[in-house]
Amino acid sequence: MNTDYLIEIAVEDAVQFTFGDWPEGHGIGTSDVSACVNQVIYEIRHRFPDVHSEYIRMLVNNEVARITGE
Repeated sequence: MNTDYLIEIAVEDAVQFTFGDWPEGHGIGTSDVSACVNQVIYEIRHRFPDVHSEYIRMLVNNEVARITGE
């Protein structure tokens, strides 16, 4: 199975869980994004130990932008 695909699914799930019902008008701060990145890293590190946290952060930022429209 494609590693990138599995990581992207983990990111989508974590972002949706964390920010899916975020109140409109309440900004998403860097600490909120960092907590989401850390959750994804925690979930996937045991299966994919060589994945760089910068890659995860980029995917999380892109997914947050996608669901918020920013």
